Amino acid sequence: MTDSAIHTILLYAGNTLPGYFHREDWVAATLFVLFVFILVAYAISSHFINSSISGLFTSPKKTVLAHKLTIADSTARFLLLINAISVYSLYIYTVFSENSTNTLRVFIELAAVTFAFYTLKYLGMVLMGYVFASKEKTRLGITNYFRMFMLGGLVLYPLLVLRIYLSGSQFVLILDILAFSATLFLLGLISVKIFQIFYTKYLASFYILLYLCTLEFLPYIGIIQVYYLLIRDINI
Repeated sequence: MTDSAIHTILLYAGNTLPGYFHREDWVAATLFVLFVFILVAYAISSHFINSSISGLFTSPKKTVLAHKLTIADSTARFLLLINAISVYSLYIYTVFSENSTNTLRVFIELAAVTFAFYTLKYLGMVLMGYVFASKEKTRLGITNYFRMFMLGGLVLYPLLVLRIYLSGSQFVLILDILAFSATLFLLGLISVKIFQIFYTKYLASFYILLYLCTLEFLPYIGIIQVYYLLIRDINI
């Protein structure tokens, strides 16, 4: 039975047809390039990556920011940021898409939205830090936040690969639960780090909660809606 016949039968039966991402050449190429990015980043700056990850699980007071990033460190950070943006965007695409054919153009649009979102978050953190905190604390908060962002990309990459190449199996739900749980854990972790960095007195907790609501929790609800609307237009 041909793919078109299967497509027709599933649509007629009223079932949601999973996207055939594992059959798209651009998906395989993207995953391969991202894998190379991760390998290169670790090869040229393993110390930076290991210290960035371990720094998320230590007290921010013990975090040393005086270390000047080398060219290798900056390159590794850039590659891991590109990996995170791409992994988040492609994972969202696989979750919301109902088409049998998925295009590179839509993925690039989603990646552009993700990039714009985190750029605005960075600017928002700089502004909030300028108003409510010292320059050093702001720098420490931004550093920890993007460490979390890069770690999320590394954690979700293998789950994304499995989700794409195990599409249609019962394991997809398990993978989605794992990805959602990892995302919640990282959001909770960065929230704890923000309290540790910026908390100085009881009144400060109000401003920290204001920050978490305005720049952490609510924006994620908004970006998910943007992703959904963008992909929904393609599904129609």
